[in-house]
Amino acid sequence: MWAWGYNNYGQLGNGTTATSLVPVRVGSSTDWQDVSAGYITTIAIKTNGTVWAWGYNGYGQFGNNTTSGSPITTPTNVSTPSPTITNPLGTGWAKIKMTGYRGGMNGDYTVGLKTDGTLWAWGYNGWGQLGDGTTTQRLTKVQVAANPTDAAYGKTWLDFALGDSEIHAVAADGTLWGWGSNSLGEVGDGTNTERHSPVQISPERDWKAVGAAWYASTIAIKTDGSAWGWGGDGAASNVALGNASNIPVRTPTRIGNGNNWIGAAGAYNSIYLLSGTVTPPVTPAVAVAGQLWTSGRGLYGELGNGTTSDRFSMGLADSSTNWTAISGGNAHYLGLKAQTGSGETNSLWTWGYGANGQLGNGANTQANSPVKVGTSNDWGKISAGVEHSLAIKSYTGNTGGDLYSWGTNTYGQLGRTNTPLNTPQKIGTARWLEVATRQYHNLGIQADGSLWAWGRNDYKQLGMSPTSNTNQPTPVKINVLKADGVTPVQWSKVYTGGGTSYAIDTDGKLWSWGSEPGNVNGGNLGLGGNIITQPQPKKINEDTWKSFSSSIYWDGTYYTESDFAIRTDGTLWGWGYNVYWSNTGGLGDGTASFRNVPTLISPDTDWVKVTGGMTSAAIKTDGTLWMWGSQYYACTGNTGGKYTTPTRCGDGKAYTDVAATTGSLIALTGTITNPAANGIVSTEGNLWTGGLGALGKLGNGTSGINQQALKPILDGDDWREVKGGGYHGVGNKGSPPQAAGYSLLKQNCLF
Repeated sequence: MWAWGYNNYGQLGNGTTATSLVPVRVGSSTDWQDVSAGYITTIAIKTNGTVWAWGYNGYGQFGNNTTSGSPITTPTNVSTPSPTITNPLGTGWAKIKMTGYRGGMNGDYTVGLKTDGTLWAWGYNGWGQLGDGTTTQRLTKVQVAANPTDAAYGKTWLDFALGDSEIHAVAADGTLWGWGSNSLGEVGDGTNTERHSPVQISPERDWKAVGAAWYASTIAIKTDGSAWGWGGDGAASNVALGNASNIPVRTPTRIGNGNNWIGAAGAYNSIYLLSGTVTPPVTPAVAVAGQLWTSGRGLYGELGNGTTSDRFSMGLADSSTNWTAISGGNAHYLGLKAQTGSGETNSLWTWGYGANGQLGNGANTQANSPVKVGTSNDWGKISAGVEHSLAIKSYTGNTGGDLYSWGTNTYGQLGRTNTPLNTPQKIGTARWLEVATRQYHNLGIQADGSLWAWGRNDYKQLGMSPTSNTNQPTPVKINVLKADGVTPVQWSKVYTGGGTSYAIDTDGKLWSWGSEPGNVNGGNLGLGGNIITQPQPKKINEDTWKSFSSSIYWDGTYYTESDFAIRTDGTLWGWGYNVYWSNTGGLGDGTASFRNVPTLISPDTDWVKVTGGMTSAAIKTDGTLWMWGSQYYACTGNTGGKYTTPTRCGDGKAYTDVAATTGSLIALTGTITNPAANGIVSTEGNLWTGGLGALGKLGNGTSGINQQALKPILDGDDWREVKGGGYHGVGNKGSPPQAAGYSLLKQNCLF
């Protein structure tokens, strides 16, 4: 790393306070990754994820819980308390930037982007630019939008830019956000209101990069290569934005008609745009309708491609084009294919682990490719447990269908005698609307709206009575009355966990019962307090809900569980166990805290599907797929072992359904219709699967966060990166650590 210019506080990092008119080397290290200069302070990160700073620290801009007015003339490790990548904030750092207030050194602050996509800030906070909801100066690193009530809570960030007292950032979903000083409209939300936490300034989801100037002007670039600007104090900065008037621009306004911009930066009342070849954006689109694609672990034939080999990228495994529904058990899958014959609906297919007859194909062996179950083509609903399966046949909507079961029957989960079955057999004569299983017990709703349960009951998960914990080999009716004590509750949906059960009534209320003794803190039932056991159905709260799922972990003695639900307003919530597979972030709320009541995971109002697993996943109305939890699947691009908040699987597909098992993930892609409805409707379906993240990658060859590289300047031909602060510049020499994604000029380049 090299630096030059003004050096009164040692900001050049060469051990002196002498100004240098030529580049001087900063120490002897050759492992610098990113660097940024403030007014009289410099901050940088190394390839091992540690943070280093030098120069002036009067406002805590070092972020190491200290302040000092004395010059710090050499790089100092400020990754307190540990100088390794395993710092108190979790994973390492990907990008870092610093800026100073236009009036001088009274206002330096720093912002860093971590490899998990979270954004952190520290230093001066007079205008709320740190994004923590306050104007309190911070001597240590605080997360931006960490409060669940923040509009940007749970966002994963891709790019950000600093003005002198405001910040703008692009989230992984393509949305654009701003916060901080706003007296000149620099936030871009159309007001002059100071913002202490991020506000979305554009409804579009196609923003790619953002850059800021030092006097309230900002510029951003969309995926189509167009450039947009806003802010400014009048003539000078408006000219920079291409605006001939003296009226400040308070919302993003297009600059010119060009579509060849790939980078943006700013200096004092100046804007720079970098032109180049714009790669057409990847838009949500359907692959060939109904095809089966696989990736990840294949140990038990989960990939359905005829092998037991792991796959490192998506590959074609099945030529069918009519998949309509999926369900995952422990290591086996059920799927439905649409049929078009007279009186036909769907054929039933299974694959994966089959030693206990759970595939229903008459054999107790593994199937490495989807195998049709029987000859019938009138299957309607499916649900896979650990070692057994359930399906509804001859399904006719409101009148329901016949219920079938197969697989192991250790706890009576087949709903009949204790004999295991390897082909589907009918359970009684009742007509069923819904059925659910996840482990060893089942819930169902009959055509009259009544609730039934059977199978394992050691944790009172069947809800039969306050004292009963006896397994039930045949379906038993669970009677629940409304508040009047007379009217029976009518049910619409059912779900099961490990030792817990859940159901949504026809009024949209969510009920829970059972027990998860492995969680000594309680919380799996979402009822609040330290409630570990609830023997009969109890309403969680008065909210209305439309979908639920759980992830289950067996530690050899007890189950522990993380639960997820989508409210009717489309927001995503979670509760229960939050330290999953030796990693934090099982709930996706950005913490490792147990939650005993529903806790907001994402305030976005467009969630429609959720599934819990080692890595949990959810789908939005636009068809995008998001994941969090342990990094066991392809498509998230995280090599750090976990994602603590929902992170988009940005592979350009429109997803319609998703299901998880212990070691893999499957998803349907297709055409999205009527996205405003409570659920996604698919007119076409492609079946995709994923496996262990440790064995698989994204499949598109990218590493998540782009590596920025600048055009070589000054002497020599080995300059890698250069940036400018108030009155000094810093740059890196040497070969870049990886191939550049695209050249991108950043803010504060004062040459």
